[in-house]
Amino acid sequence: MIDEQRPLSFYPYAKKQRLFIGSEEKNTVHDIVPFEFVGKKLYYGLTATGTSDLNPMPFDPRYPMVGLHANALNTILDNKIIYEVPKIHVAL
Repeated sequence: MIDEQRPLSFYPYAKKQRLFIGSEEKNTVHDIVPFEFVGKKLYYGLTATGTSDLNPMPFDPRYPMVGLHANALNTILDNKIIYEVPKIHVAL
């Protein structure tokens, strides 16, 4: 569990390896620099086949939990919270 927010440069892989989007095989690589994340929220996690961070969700039996956390944050920021409907409305 991460107990606080940390800069991208804190994580070991950010110093040892190159961060990029795209495919080196297809020559579509775009380097990622930490400045691209200023003012943004970044979640990273395991989504590859064989990882253990997959759990059941209502519409998918094995969903990556990093997706759950990103969706939860998006729901909060967009103020699209699900509320319990009063019983009087259900009866109508």
